Amino acid sequence: MNQVANEFETLYRDNRELKEAVDQLRDENTRYKNMEETMTNTLMLAQKTAEEAKVNARREAELIISSAEQEKDKMIQNTAQYLRDGQERYEVIRHDVAIFKAKIESLLKSQLQLLDGMELPECRESNILDPMPEESSETVVAEETEQ
Repeated sequence: MNQVANEFETLYRDNRELKEAVDQLRDENTRYKNMEETMTNTLMLAQKTAEEAKVNARREAELIISSAEQEKDKMIQNTAQYLRDGQERYEVIRHDVAIFKAKIESLLKSQLQLLDGMELPECRESNILDPMPEESSETVVAEETEQ
């Protein structure tokens, strides 16, 4: 009977140790399942965050492109207006030059007509060497101013 009691006690102890080992393995299994669930959730969150980042990056890229296109259009409009203004200034200057040219031509023609209408006194060799009398010089000056 002693032997049966010893064997029972050994079996009881072995059984209790095995139960403790099973409980410990169950706890470890639960802990690993929790870790697996946490990792799965983390991966899903990381995927979701990555997708949101992609969507936000696309949205931001579209905004940047749109803004750049608007800026480009504005620059083109400003450049076109600058060119139109320059052309207008060129036409005004061209017109002013034409008017100035016409005025100068008219002035020169009138001066030429005035010169053509002037009569120079005849010069004789004796007149050149002789001093002019005072009366005659005044008469010549008066005649020249009349013309």
